[in-house]
Parts: sequence; C-alpha cells; structure tokens
Amino acid sequence: MRVQDVMTEDVQTISSTNAAEDAWALKRRHGFHHVVVTRGSRVVGVLSDRPVTAARRWTLKHRTPHRKRHTATGVW
Repeated sequence: MRVQDVMTEDVQTISSTNAAEDAWALKRRHGFHHVVVTRGSRVVGVLSDRPVTAARRWTLKHRTPHRKRHTATGVW
C-alpha cells in the first residue's frame, strides 16, 4: 500500500490570517480532524483537534568503543 492509496486529495486549507473560529467552523462543517494552515502557497502548520504532546527527542550518545575492541584482532 502506498501513501497515495490512503491520502485525501481534496484538502481543505485555511490561511494563517483567518480567525481561529473560522478554522474550527470549517472543521465542524466538514467533519475534519485536521485542517492544513497556509501562508500564501506555503504550508505552515496543521490545526488538529487531537492533543499534541511534546515530541520526545532521541539523541545519539557519542561514546568511545570498548577498550577491548581497540586491541581485538580479526573481525568483530
């Protein structure tokens, strides 16, 4: 299955300069869970009725390899 098989093609957008009440009315009128917010022709956000939690950031911890690996011979 590809994204194009499950995506919505007729996307309703609202300008970032519109009132928030207009965006909520658009969502209610069409039964949307999300509305794409634009500034000009550029997408700048998504308005959602789902709670958004802080994204968990995964950081790569740079560690030196174990000392035995430096002295090991052969493939490890």
